[in-house]
Amino acid sequence: MQDRLAELLRQRALVAEHLAWLDREIATEATATAAPAVAAAANAAAAPQTAVPPAPPAPVVIAALSTQAASEAAPTPPQAAEPHASLLPEHRPTDIKQDVKRGCFLYMAIATLLIVALGALLVWASQQYKKTHPAKPSVEQPSDY
Repeated sequence: MQDRLAELLRQRALVAEHLAWLDREIATEATATAAPAVAAAANAAAAPQTAVPPAPPAPVVIAALSTQAASEAAPTPPQAAEPHASLLPEHRPTDIKQDVKRGCFLYMAIATLLIVALGALLVWASQQYKKTHPAKPSVEQPSDY
């Protein structure tokens, strides 16, 4: 159960890192494409406008959203996510590997014992049957010679 929790927390941290990277890339692309748009907006501002107010520049909005998303998606340490994590036993991958190996040997030993016990039971049952049901004497057939 602890392994599943640790794996889920690790996956959550990876997704948070990926989202932060995506936010940085979006912000970079937005600033790169917004620079020509801001220049065009400045040229258009020089021309007389009717009643359309200028929109805020896209990089500012995207940068604000990306910093907000990065702060929300910041990976939290496992201790903060699970308050009783210090009470759980710590398993290292080598311990888990040894436990799996030990379990496989245990299952193999149990299966071998069951097969040997079943064979011994069949031999015993066969001998008991032979004792209670003696073989019928064979009747000799007279020969036709």
